Amino acid sequence: VRAMAVEGLGDAPKKRVLAVVKDALADQQWQVRRAVIRSLIQLKDKSWQTAISNAMLSSNLDPSKEVFPLLEAIGVKKALPVMKKAFENPKMPQPHRYVEVLAEKGGDWLLKGFTMGLKLKQKQAREAFIERLPKLDLRQAAPLYKAVLSKQSAEIQKAVLDRLADHDEKLDVGFVKKLLKA
Repeated sequence: VRAMAVEGLGDAPKKRVLAVVKDALADQQWQVRRAVIRSLIQLKDKSWQTAISNAMLSSNLDPSKEVFPLLEAIGVKKALPVMKKAFENPKMPQPHRYVEVLAEKGGDWLLKGFTMGLKLKQKQAREAFIERLPKLDLRQAAPLYKAVLSKQSAEIQKAVLDRLADHDEKLDVGFVKKLLKA
């Protein structure tokens, strides 16, 4: 009931409801906090960014079912800076859980998400992206491999090249020539 009430406030005038909506961020129930985030997005209040980033820091929330739908609702362009903030936090538990969701979503989530993730300063999070890199769907990851594979370790390059060699479907793998010359 509280969640529905808070989410409904997202349609009200911002000046009248913003303080009440933000107060609900402290609620113990995730359903209420999720509704608060939706309301903050609807009210165009940027505090939703910190709220989602904080949600990503919780090991109690399922990334694909509970947090990622909020990110999908705002789109890749707005979501990636929020995700980056969470990934750069050394207290982020198990970053591989979100790396896995990006890989499963594919498309721009995979391409732009992994491009961002491979540049992270936070070692544990960056390594989660590197570890998943050779196991990505080859059809979807080919443009990513073209852009970043030459900057990866020989071990990662070999793992990707082995998978490409065993792959039956036709893929644009012209980027492999550059690797072979290196």
